[in-house]
Amino acid sequence: MEGEPGYEIVEKSEAMRDLFRFGQSLGIKLNPNVTYPVFFPPGYPGVLALEHLEPNDTILTAPNSSMLHIKLANSEPLKKIYSKYLEDFAEGNGGENNRFIVYLLSELSKGKSSKWYPYLSTLPENIEQLSDWNAQELQELQDDALMQYSLGKHSQDMECNESLKNILQNYPSIIAPEYLDKINWAWRVICTRAYGRCLPQLSLIPIADLFNHQNVMTNYFYAKENELDDGVFDLGDDDHDDPMPYKVFTISAGKLGKLAVGNKKTDKAGLLMEKAKEEDRKIFVKKFKAALRGRNEVQEAPDCMFKIMCSENGILKGNQVCIQYGRYSNRQLLFQYGFAMKDNKYDYCILRIPVSEVYEDKGIEPPASEEPEYFEFKLKSDRLNSELLSFIRYIVWDYNTDPVLSFFEVGNLQLDLKVYERYIFLLENELKNFATSEEEDLELLTKQIHYRLFFAVIYK
Repeated sequence: MEGEPGYEIVEKSEAMRDLFRFGQSLGIKLNPNVTYPVFFPPGYPGVLALEHLEPNDTILTAPNSSMLHIKLANSEPLKKIYSKYLEDFAEGNGGENNRFIVYLLSELSKGKSSKWYPYLSTLPENIEQLSDWNAQELQELQDDALMQYSLGKHSQDMECNESLKNILQNYPSIIAPEYLDKINWAWRVICTRAYGRCLPQLSLIPIADLFNHQNVMTNYFYAKENELDDGVFDLGDDDHDDPMPYKVFTISAGKLGKLAVGNKKTDKAGLLMEKAKEEDRKIFVKKFKAALRGRNEVQEAPDCMFKIMCSENGILKGNQVCIQYGRYSNRQLLFQYGFAMKDNKYDYCILRIPVSEVYEDKGIEPPASEEPEYFEFKLKSDRLNSELLSFIRYIVWDYNTDPVLSFFEVGNLQLDLKVYERYIFLLENELKNFATSEEEDLELLTKQIHYRLFFAVIYK
């Protein structure tokens, strides 16, 4: 099927025309077969394919000099602010983010004399995140952990903003007083529009931030003009979400094996613990290799550039051109961008099991901890969670009746049945925590409802 129904191509405003001229002067090149702005239902702007885009077509390129990046913040006269307030601007402790905020505000304060004025003047005035939702709206998520996280983040942001404001008000010649209330806005611009990961440094790139997000194979990378990053389309299924602010207890065969055998000193107990150590070593090596593959150590090179590349399947004429901007679940999308997506391949449901419950079931005192700890599992809609299956196997394994090998492997029919029965029980128990049924929520999606409620339902 060619094209998306209901889109409307609109005239660029004068400010938007200035932005595109500015981008061109910086060396940013946009494929002539795409256009912006185009309004797509239910009324948001995006980029449209005017002609069919072939696989591996370049959609946009931007040289190093076109990037408004975090290194620019380390310039005079801003350095004198950083040197006086080292604790607030130190590298490695969130200080880089504060520097980036200060740089954006200093450029805003210059008005039209700023090099970046054509870009900064087109940024949206209101950038919404989950922390803007009130308590009643947050309750629609039916996720107490996310609700408390959002409320806490809002308070934390306000505290940080006030602290930074108290510093910057001492430098009216650098940060104009009327922009002191834009601290949170500047931080949200960085959070929602900056590119990172595959770039040498966190960067805002004019025009490149006009693309909407979707689960498509279109992606961005940093390479030479005629070079294709080998891993650009190897996106995998693992999310890149930030961790939730509660303590997660690391699952290990050794710890749970100790729960299973208790203080027994038998050959069977010794064999199980030895195999558990081997299992934990295998898992550690696997995770370590995955972490090495995921490390981002991109070095800036004068002949490299930022590129957005078309998917391997191409993009049909009349379709919106979206990018794969981060491997985020709906929880992370809501928290950072204020929206959630249908059919998000990175979405999951968090199953939390208190560590204390597991230990108490075994009649053992749980490990001492200043705050509650949880076993955490990310459940996908299209597969069983192998980590949860292993965890359940460790828990239901019986020292008196089950062989050692069945603690680690499938094959003992009676034990396997117990594992799957417990898995189903945990899922059914989790579903009982929702105040509304799936049928009720799906019915809501057929009605005209506020967009925040719509995203809350999508999240559920």
